[in-house]
Amino acid sequence: MRYWLLITLGFGLFSGPSDMLQAEDMLAAKEFDEKVQPLLKKYCNRCHNEEKAAAKVDIARFTAVDMLLKNRKDWLKILEKLEDEEMPPEEPLPTFDERRYLIEWVDRQINDIDWSQVKNAGHVATARLSREEYNNTMRDLLGVDLNPGRELGDDAQGASGFNNDRDNLFLEPALLEKYIKAAQQSIDQLITMQDNPLHKHLETEKMFMTERNSPPAEFGYILNRGQMTLWDSIEFPSSGYYRFKVRAWSTAGPTGARLRINDEVQGDIQVPSTEPGIYEVVAFVEKGTHQIAWNIQQGDFVTSIPNRETDLEPKQPQLTDESVTPAKQEPAVAKHKHADQPVPPMNQWSALVTKRAMANHPRLNRTDGENPQVTKLREAMNVQFYSVQRPIEWLRLHGPKGNLSELQRFKGYVAERTVTLDTAKAALAGALDIAVDELEYQIKEQNEEALSDNKIVLAAVANVKAPKPQTQKPGSVAMDFIDIEGPIGLSDLYQQRVFIAAPVDGKTAAEAASEVLSLFASRAFRRPVTEDELSAYRALFERGYTDVPSFKEALRLPLTAILVSPNFLFKVEGNGDEQGEFELSEFELATRLSYFLWMTMPDNELFTLATRGELTKPDVLRSQVRRMLENPKSTAFARSFIGQWLEISAIGKTIGPDPKRYPEFDVAVQQAALSEPVLYFDYLVRENQSLLKLIDSKETFLNKSLAELYGLSGIEHHEMQLVTLKDSPRGGLLGMSSVLTATSLPLRTSPVIRGKWVLETLLGDELPPPPPDAGTLPDNAGDVKGKTLREQFEQHRNDAACRSCHQQIDPIGFGLENFDAIGRFRQMQGGKPIDNSGELPDGRKFSGPSELKQILLGEQDRFARNLSERMLSFALGRQLQYFDEGPLRHLSNTLTQNDFAPQIWLEELVLSYPFRNQNNQASTEEDAQPTPATTSDNATE
Repeated sequence: MRYWLLITLGFGLFSGPSDMLQAEDMLAAKEFDEKVQPLLKKYCNRCHNEEKAAAKVDIARFTAVDMLLKNRKDWLKILEKLEDEEMPPEEPLPTFDERRYLIEWVDRQINDIDWSQVKNAGHVATARLSREEYNNTMRDLLGVDLNPGRELGDDAQGASGFNNDRDNLFLEPALLEKYIKAAQQSIDQLITMQDNPLHKHLETEKMFMTERNSPPAEFGYILNRGQMTLWDSIEFPSSGYYRFKVRAWSTAGPTGARLRINDEVQGDIQVPSTEPGIYEVVAFVEKGTHQIAWNIQQGDFVTSIPNRETDLEPKQPQLTDESVTPAKQEPAVAKHKHADQPVPPMNQWSALVTKRAMANHPRLNRTDGENPQVTKLREAMNVQFYSVQRPIEWLRLHGPKGNLSELQRFKGYVAERTVTLDTAKAALAGALDIAVDELEYQIKEQNEEALSDNKIVLAAVANVKAPKPQTQKPGSVAMDFIDIEGPIGLSDLYQQRVFIAAPVDGKTAAEAASEVLSLFASRAFRRPVTEDELSAYRALFERGYTDVPSFKEALRLPLTAILVSPNFLFKVEGNGDEQGEFELSEFELATRLSYFLWMTMPDNELFTLATRGELTKPDVLRSQVRRMLENPKSTAFARSFIGQWLEISAIGKTIGPDPKRYPEFDVAVQQAALSEPVLYFDYLVRENQSLLKLIDSKETFLNKSLAELYGLSGIEHHEMQLVTLKDSPRGGLLGMSSVLTATSLPLRTSPVIRGKWVLETLLGDELPPPPPDAGTLPDNAGDVKGKTLREQFEQHRNDAACRSCHQQIDPIGFGLENFDAIGRFRQMQGGKPIDNSGELPDGRKFSGPSELKQILLGEQDRFARNLSERMLSFALGRQLQYFDEGPLRHLSNTLTQNDFAPQIWLEELVLSYPFRNQNNQASTEEDAQPTPATTSDNATE
């Protein structure tokens, strides 16, 4: 007889007399011991035991009936195999009656449950902020994006499959030190940023450089990893965050460069466009002199310096992972009347050039009675003489046997700057009311020796030629100049966010500090600060104000202390006095909601609603979910969820195509490919469109680089834009380069990985791992002339150890074989047409990605459940348990009953019991026992 179970998890929730429950328990245990376990031992345990555990399922360990529900996922798979008569696979086989009995008994134990009565929030640990959450929170707390968490390292994925898994976000001592350093630097920036601003403009030709004689093709200098670094020593007047701006453009293909300070990596720039643009890296720099350097980030990136045509033969860049340090090289020419012997090594040439240019440049001396206008124009002309003299001194040092790229570059500078000098001469001649020739005569008369020496230098290098240029290899960056600005001027932002009060207009320093610290701590702790906490921070201020009579300086220590407090670094829920489950407070709910949908702290509106006690109202929560999804900050939610759910975030880090085999998958294409599913998911959520479009759609987001990879024309911009697809096999996740690349091997596609990805990632199946003796195909499979990858796979599939799983996986994977390993569409392989047909184990047939997607659209229930499971796990920051079945079913039904509209689905998630509640105790086996209940007429599944 079918009966209902009611789970009691820690609270002792009963729906009938205790003696009835005990009787049900005893009957169930007796039935398991006497009838069920003997059948399991006879037919199942021989393959599913501790030693074998086929398909990772150990049935022998289930020795009591109350263990089934806690392992519901395993028993759902067991039930499916029993119903399909796939298990056991060989004799002895159960009789018809035995199989039917087992099916009915297992189904009753794990499915006949009134899930609406199951209330368990599950336990989530008190977790620190993830790196992304920390960066975003510091941005919103301080009012500027300083990326203070750049040294924290990546957060590993936890059991939930996401890096916000709360059991995984603990705080180690070494990590705490980094948090302290980041807090100190951030507060230093707020206090010192306007004290001594630095504005330094560096022209690349004036910076030090090192290389290995690998000349470029079209531009003066090429920075190649292991070949060249631009560097200089800069005096920074105060500690703080500085902007390092560079005007750069790509010469042929997308590329980038890396900024180092004292050989520590500070950040990268990606340069996708051939149009000049300003790129910047923000980095914290301590007060003092530091060496800054630009070098290569990865791969075939090269960086050329000024925009100057040359006629030098390009060479293949040598790739290393070594950082370049300044080389010591003696100059080729050192003979000059003002030369200092011995000439210093090359890494000191820039200072020598400056000294010599000042001493040697031609100049026109002042005459008696000279009027102010003439003086101004004469001095301007002399400055231009100095400007021309600098590259001449560089040419003098290199000499005619020097590096060809150096010579060509500085010869170009002389020619360009001479034009500017001639303009200055004409202006001065006009003011003097004389001919330019007359002025030239006066200049020559006063500078005959200097002009003669310059003429000799230019003549010596005039005839130095090199082979005619070839087409430059894609991936070069031209750099024009570098600007350093800082400490960053944030006065408007930080004044509003942090220093909201000052000791003015009769307000004492203590009163102003109390206002600053009260608001800052409340925002940082994401709840009102207590009087005891505030008193401690006020005491730190007063102690500092005695020693340092500066209001802001005295606030340095208490502000830093707030940023390293557990109340800031951790998402604290509960006050420690609760026993078992409790409802989240208004402020705790605001925090959980904000870090779910924004990956950052609550804004003023959430904080205000929590203060009023209104946020926990269902209607208010729904309206806040809609408001937050419309805010651009929700893109962080889309990026984090999609990147990890689809398993594409590792592209470019630990997975990706072989760059020699697929050079088309450059940095620009990779970035666009990673953005495509994020932007599309964000668009669907924001516009409340059906999430079934993730399976198949007629639109996507593309830019020029990605459109060219897809073979689509008419898109000329580098910005990603919504594009309508016409007669295209793309549309949906299965046509996106990121997914197709992540499910391929470096040298070829992998139908197995792709098929497995569809079943597991989209539909939520759990496939067993391959047996140890399964065997693999070589990496170059598919390259055999006259044989397709599919034909080679057929031989592999004939292995009995592989056949059963491949019957499920391979048809799906081969349905996507028209897409190569980076997502380009193709019709042929190995000189033969690609066979993209497939037949699923249930007999459904298809041909190609379009028909495959139609089959997947028929699996809406499976897709809805899997998507709901992944989203609920992401929102809670933990792996789901069997007691989450009720909320999970509700979310799945919400999707299918509302045409997969995402907003009401996310609203229901936020309103769910586990999202709004917490359990401060981890579940124990005793807490998690299911209790049989009397049959309920109104119970629903």
